[in-house]
Parts: sequence; C-alpha cells; structure tokens
Amino acid sequence: MVRSFFSDFKKFISRGSVIDLAVAVIIGAAFNKIISSFVADVLMPLLGIITGKVSLSALKWVIIEGAGENPGVIVSYGQFLQNIVDFLIIAFVVFVIVRSFNVVKDKLDEEEKKKTAAADKKKADEEKAAALKKAEEETRHIVEDQHARQEEYHAIIEIRDLLREIKGNK
Repeated sequence: MVRSFFSDFKKFISRGSVIDLAVAVIIGAAFNKIISSFVADVLMPLLGIITGKVSLSALKWVIIEGAGENPGVIVSYGQFLQNIVDFLIIAFVVFVIVRSFNVVKDKLDEEEKKKTAAADKKKADEEKAAALKKAEEETRHIVEDQHARQEEYHAIIEIRDLLREIKGNK
C-alpha cells in the first residue's frame, strides 16, 4: 500500500505537466514580485502625489485611537487599494498574454485550415481528373466496340448479299 502510494506519487511528479506547472508557479511568483514592486515603488507614489498623500498604502481609517499598549482599531484601506491595483495590473498583463497567444494560435489554425483546404482541393481535382480519364477511356472502348460491331454487321450484310447472288445465279 505504502509502496504503491510512493510509486504513484513518483509517476505523478515525473509527468511533464507537473514540471511545467512548477515552472509556471515559480515564474508567476517572480512576476508577482516585479508587479508588486512596480505598483509599490513606481505607480503608488505617483498616485500619492496626485491625491496629496505620500503613499496610498499609508491610508487608514482610525476607528478607535490607541492608548498605551492598546493599538486601537485601524482599517488600513490603503494597502487594500494597493493590492487591488496589483491585481488589476497582473490581470491586465495575463489578459494581454493570453489574448496574444490566442491571436497567434488563431492565425496558425487559419493557415493550417488553408493548407488542408488546398490539399483537399488538390486531391478532389486529382480524383475528378482520374474519373474523367476513366470515363473517356470507357467511352473510347464503347465507341471502338460499336465501330467493331458496325463493321461486323456490314460484313454480315455483304455475306448475305453474296449468298443471295450466288443463290440467284444458280
């Protein structure tokens, strides 16, 4: 049971899709750090200047003032706003990447469809040409057979006429 479990786990881990997923998670984490830094160090200070605050992440709502060792009750909505901006930028970048991928994929699919359609048309044209050639050959054979039958018919008529002549001369 335990051996089977570890064997199944080994198969699961060694699959390519798991490795791809692990790489994607690592790259995603690094990408998240870049976006978070962009938002916190570049975008938010600019928004802070526009709003008149030093940093949006410092925005907070003090519900109850702290006294002594009691920190009070504070709602840090500035950090929440910064996280929303992080999310929106990441979502936008992912959207652009996925959209770009889909555009390229659609173009490749369209090219493949064109190639397939061209190959199908070529095959249909070849089949049509082969069928036409076969029909022409069959028609030629029929005409030749008809011609041969007409010659046989004329030969039989001549023989008949000759036999009548011979019979009439007796």
